[in-house]
Amino acid sequence: MLNKMKKGMSVLLTLALVLSQMTMVTAAASDYENHWANANIEKWMDLGIIKGYPSGAFMPEASITRAEFVTVINNIFQLEEKTDVTFSDVKTTDWFEDAVLKASTAGIVSGHNNRFRPDDRITRQEAAIVLTNAFQLTGTEAAAYSTYTDASDVATWAATQMSVLVEKGYMQGRSNNELAPMSNLTRAEAVTLLSNIAGELITEPGEVTGMTYEGNLVVSSTGVILKDTTIKGNLYIAQGVADGEVDLDNVKVQGELVAFGGGENTITLTNTEVGTLRVIKHNGKIRILAIGNTKVDKVDMHSGGKLQEDGSLTGNGFGNVEIYTVRPGETLTLEGDFEALTVNTPVKNLVVSEGSVGTLTIMKNAEGSELNISSTGNVGNLVLSGSTTVTGTGTITKAVVNVNGSTMTMTPTETTVSKDVEVEVGGETVTEDDNTATTLHQVAAVAVADQPHLQQP
Repeated sequence: MLNKMKKGMSVLLTLALVLSQMTMVTAAASDYENHWANANIEKWMDLGIIKGYPSGAFMPEASITRAEFVTVINNIFQLEEKTDVTFSDVKTTDWFEDAVLKASTAGIVSGHNNRFRPDDRITRQEAAIVLTNAFQLTGTEAAAYSTYTDASDVATWAATQMSVLVEKGYMQGRSNNELAPMSNLTRAEAVTLLSNIAGELITEPGEVTGMTYEGNLVVSSTGVILKDTTIKGNLYIAQGVADGEVDLDNVKVQGELVAFGGGENTITLTNTEVGTLRVIKHNGKIRILAIGNTKVDKVDMHSGGKLQEDGSLTGNGFGNVEIYTVRPGETLTLEGDFEALTVNTPVKNLVVSEGSVGTLTIMKNAEGSELNISSTGNVGNLVLSGSTTVTGTGTITKAVVNVNGSTMTMTPTETTVSKDVEVEVGGETVTEDDNTATTLHQVAAVAVADQPHLQQP
């Protein structure tokens, strides 16, 4: 049951088509009464969160502009971050300037030749790109849209995104089995697409208990507690949470948990099951805390942050962790017992502050990384296929070094250095001739590190 603080939270409260030429009206729209999108339009019209024109009409078949569509996305995610990026055709006096720049900062939209074309009608395939960027959608089929008669009209630059929306059933074709990728997106289609993808939205603090969400759920407010809840789609912690807190207690997320927002105090997972956690916090200042019987199968880090396992953890905690992006100045900290960590990009501030990492692999394309292992940290197997500086007073049980240019201030219990490779260990140069041990485990680790096709993507 929803408590009284969440009245109306189970619907998409902020799906507002904020158009520059629209004003708030009280007259009932009648031009969508027999329209195929009537249910979606009527639901939000009744709530007063989408509005018609002054005449009272909604005009469901009218096209929506790029600026208008981006404003809707901004309303859903309550985007916070805005850099100094500018477009020559977006002025500070334009009503859409704030939304466009925030969406650009979030990587949701991009311009061409420093132009955004805000007043152009957005096409269906352009909208597909915006939506897949905003909701971090991925698919498994290369061309799910191929059954449509006009499949060849899908542009190469939009093929992946169109395939994702069709595969997941978010985008349907028009008449005559046509997908119409180059046609302008209508207002009715925009409402329906966003309804299909966003699912439901929580915009106010409070507790939600005993709910089952059949699709996706977007949380855009701090102070939200989800308890005894199942989300069959994805759960999005939106930028609107900012540096606030969201608590999940006995929650099952069958899709992905995508954290755009949340601060250093904290997104808390208590007795919670998550398939994949994806962290994309703009400034990297976010903490994800696992408590009790919590299990997260996989973690994809696209920003800095802190993954922390509470001392009372009884579940598996965080599973395999993959690091894909950490911006300059951001820190990624691990505190707990982690099975495996793979670094796919250079990270200047990677810290094992407490606990252990079973296998920590620095891939070749992560060359230049800097790893600090604190006095209370341990790495079981450290595989360096990209040159790395390792500091701290923690321990390394086994080190496998496959590349020149690495240094370790501490001395691992066992070290294996590949042929023609030198590494500085504890202030001394170590080569293959100085290997302290060669075990079957280490030979296997070297083989995997030297053969990318055997490694995790």
